[in-house]
Amino acid sequence: MEEEKIVKQNNKSKIEQKRCPDCGSGDIQLNPITGKLRCNYCNHEFEPEKVEGFIENINELKGTVIGAGAQNIQEMPNSIITCKCSGCGAEITLNTNELAFTKCHWCHTGLSLNDQVPSGIVPDAILPFKVSKEEAFEDMKKLVEKKSLFAKEDFKNNFKIENLRGVYLPYMMLDVNGHAVFKGIGGKIVNTHTHTYTRQRKTYGRNREVTYEKYDCEREEYDIDLYNTEREFDIQIKNLLETTDSKQLNWKKVEKPDRANFVLTTLMPFDVANCVKWDANYLNGYSLEKRDTNIGDISDNMKLKAKDVARHKINKDLDYNAGINWKKEEFDINGQQWKAVYLPVWIYSYVQETKKGPYTYFIAENARTKEMNYTIPLNLLRFIIFTLICFALPILVIAWIGMLLSYNHFDERNRHEKDTKTKITNINRKDEFIKHKKRQNSNVIKNANNKRIEGDN
Repeated sequence: MEEEKIVKQNNKSKIEQKRCPDCGSGDIQLNPITGKLRCNYCNHEFEPEKVEGFIENINELKGTVIGAGAQNIQEMPNSIITCKCSGCGAEITLNTNELAFTKCHWCHTGLSLNDQVPSGIVPDAILPFKVSKEEAFEDMKKLVEKKSLFAKEDFKNNFKIENLRGVYLPYMMLDVNGHAVFKGIGGKIVNTHTHTYTRQRKTYGRNREVTYEKYDCEREEYDIDLYNTEREFDIQIKNLLETTDSKQLNWKKVEKPDRANFVLTTLMPFDVANCVKWDANYLNGYSLEKRDTNIGDISDNMKLKAKDVARHKINKDLDYNAGINWKKEEFDINGQQWKAVYLPVWIYSYVQETKKGPYTYFIAENARTKEMNYTIPLNLLRFIIFTLICFALPILVIAWIGMLLSYNHFDERNRHEKDTKTKITNINRKDEFIKHKKRQNSNVIKNANNKRIEGDN
């Protein structure tokens, strides 16, 4: 078995005190407009450093490559580090299990944890904020105004820019050099017929007399050719994502009322190709969720996700508009590469106490693409009164369901099978005609599974 290769990003001391080369200030913060670190004193900007040491050509990837920030989390007995501030000489302590960035409380010089200690807090790469706090607030404000009629007053009153939080969420990023063999039966629609037939319905007159009325109906029927089909191919998958926050990872298994807290995984896709080398100064002004999940906890599900990607991407090479029943699916990983990353999100949250405990409502925005997700508390009394006044009572149930769906987006999912960057090469094709089936009621063959999803979100 080939040994794992560990890629380390930083060979510096554990605590780095980054200073501006122009003025010497240590007060450095991200400028979301340019995506660069900027000195808050003289506005000098630092060019982002690229992530180094990883294999870029995925078809050359063999064995297992793991970033130092993606290694298994270990308890750090000596997690409290004391250092002397280079700005004023004060002694500052930093808990490496909890913090990756702090400021000197006297001169505000930034003190960054850049050494990749295996505490789960320092990743291999980070995707900086691109959307400013003011932009995110305006985007969310439009949504709140749109939903204001039936949203709870406390939720709206607490929606202020100072209650918006910028958070870096922990994810694992996987590259795969794989080989797939799919074998099954494909269906191709070659002709469509419109079948007209007569049905009869019973009606009752004013004096309860029974009459029968005939009416015409139409349905589509399909002639389908069936083929034995095989596809063998190499596939390179780049930047397949999975959260490494256990609460988000297991949100489907969590009973309400807490379930709505963990749907932030639906804010994908992120433009992860623009990730830069980890520098804790990107945290200045933002908070982070520490990773608490190891590669071993997600590797099986990630392999299923990679197979999903292969299954969906190879559909573009197949001309079977009635679907495919894959009877055999083989997916082998020749090489894999893991990187721990932080991805940026803006969050406004509101906690409501219920009989079952606190329930968190929120609005969350992808701080790169502005993709948004939300759960908004409904003012039930106002909604019922409004509906009863404006509509008949039977409409209440239908309106209630529709309103719940419009105020809560907790059933969205990350479409990894479509959004993940992929390249397919060396395709071997085999298609053999089996038989022709006439006048089928369905336009999809039996047990078609070429669009199914196995990997959990």
